[in-house]
Amino acid sequence: MSLASGINHVAVMTGDTERFVEFYGGVFGATHEVVQESDELKLTLVSIGPTAQLNVFEIASNTEHQRQVPMFGRGRLDHLALEASSIESFDEIRHRLLARG
Repeated sequence: MSLASGINHVAVMTGDTERFVEFYGGVFGATHEVVQESDELKLTLVSIGPTAQLNVFEIASNTEHQRQVPMFGRGRLDHLALEASSIESFDEIRHRLLARG
């Protein structure tokens, strides 16, 4: 028996929070809230479902987000997959992604 019921949040590094939240909002309908902002750090919570978030960190002195390597060569967490709430939602997400190229 699992004692966990799902994922609460995943921490993500970015160099461009606005681009990040526009993508997740535009494709998945995610909402966001900036909860901390200074010259060095910006922390934004991106809600991707009723109980899950992406905790998006933009840290001025951290350039790790600039590294682009092939899939499965990116380190401890390579990627995450979001589950569509229905087949109709899946079709809409797919349509939005294709529209973005």
